Amino acid sequence: MVQENGKFIITSRFLQRIKILCKYCGIEKNIRWHDLRHSNATILLKNKVSMKII
Repeated sequence: MVQENGKFIITSRFLQRIKILCKYCGIEKNIRWHDLRHSNATILLKNKVSMKII
């Protein structure tokens, strides 16, 4: 993953920011990369994106 300026996003920092955001929003679930992958696929399917593309 990259930032808008083209620099790479450090994975551990990204997940750390997600944890902080979840805590701020009152979400107590520990979110993993796998969870994000499935959430993304579900959103794409609901928006009628082809399974082949997903």
